[in-house]
Amino acid sequence: NSNDAGGCGNNVIWQDANGMYHWMMHFKTVSDDVINHDEITPGMLIGTVGNTGDSYGAQIGRASCRER
Repeated sequence: NSNDAGGCGNNVIWQDANGMYHWMMHFKTVSDDVINHDEITPGMLIGTVGNTGDSYGAQIGRASCRER
């Protein structure tokens, strides 16, 4: 997902094997490996640090939860 979802800029949401959702936001770019695959694996580049959406300065925002 690389749209400005409520000020989050370029972002990625995925669910891990334990059912937890993880959301990372404000990427400058999201990796083609993430966009073109259904699974995020250890060591995979997710994206590059950015300042997209409602952010001030380069950063990556992160949230995790049980429900989406």
